[in-house]
Amino acid sequence: MMRQIVISDATMKQTSEDLRLTFKEKIELCKLLDKIGVDLIELDGIKSPRIDSLLIKSIVAAVHHSRVAVPVELLNDENIERTWAALKNAKKPRLQVCAPTSAV
Repeated sequence: MMRQIVISDATMKQTSEDLRLTFKEKIELCKLLDKIGVDLIELDGIKSPRIDSLLIKSIVAAVHHSRVAVPVELLNDENIERTWAALKNAKKPRLQVCAPTSAV
């Protein structure tokens, strides 16, 4: 029986908080992750619609093998549509939706 290991990389999601990379550095990092065979590249969500959408579209164009995942920041139609519009041309797109739950 052969086992499969799936590698998910959250570097791009974490760099938005801890480390400031330029637009070009983010694209180059994603290209390298794709080249080494990372299965899933997790990006940060869209906070600034114009800039973040352009970044996601640029990364999607540069990544050929890895899945690209982007979280939907707020769970409403506008944010879902905005995130999907930026991600839809990816070879393997993935929306990450976090639905809040309550014990009450």
